Amino acid sequence: NPPQVCEMEGREDLQGVYFYSPRHVQGAIAICQDNAINSDEVQWTANDLDTLRHEAFHYLQDCIGGLDGDMNQYFDGPGGISPDDGTYEEVWMALSVMNINPYDIINRYIDMGADELTVKLELEAFMVAAMSISGADIAELVQDSCPIP
Repeated sequence: NPPQVCEMEGREDLQGVYFYSPRHVQGAIAICQDNAINSDEVQWTANDLDTLRHEAFHYLQDCIGGLDGDMNQYFDGPGGISPDDGTYEEVWMALSVMNINPYDIINRYIDMGADELTVKLELEAFMVAAMSISGADIAELVQDSCPIP
């Protein structure tokens, strides 16, 4: 609940953010908890945990090609940079099966000025969050997918 992130003017709907900064050796994740009071950590809600999974997946998307702030699709098909051969179409279908309308996500990010790659990265992160995979499983994905610096 860092105030410099969670209390940004005009970002009242902010739940979390993954960002890269030259001041950080690696990317950083900030989670703005649903029931936060000031910057104190409170009991984590299901939505807070979804947000953490979502932002942790952005870390994975960044580290696939090296922690440089340039994110790559994890589900980039056979022969892609990712060790997973999943495809964008499979992400789309998984969201639909989970009753998540991909168009809602696409329109939200296009309205914020996102490019096509950013939209695809967000669709992947929303899918992973909705799958409620464990922190241990996300950690294993990072360990298996990210080059060691």
